Amino acid sequence: MIPLSYFVENDPEFYREKYETNIREFPYDKVGIPPDYEWRRGTMRIPIYEYDGIVIWGMTAQFLNRLSTKLREEAYESDNTINR
Repeated sequence: MIPLSYFVENDPEFYREKYETNIREFPYDKVGIPPDYEWRRGTMRIPIYEYDGIVIWGMTAQFLNRLSTKLREEAYESDNTINR
């Protein structure tokens, strides 16, 4: 088991990958968009954590990165709150 503190104390490595969406079968009429809809193209940041030989990446790493960022922000805010 990986302690949550590891993710709070360590940032992941990020890799960038260009992507293009090519969806052929999609219920366009159901969601209210035209069949010639221009799907997004872009660059995706893929986080990767390594811990004791374990690699965590993709959506799991994305979730852990967002959670750990939020926990760091809350800790910072509580450390910098003036008690009156």
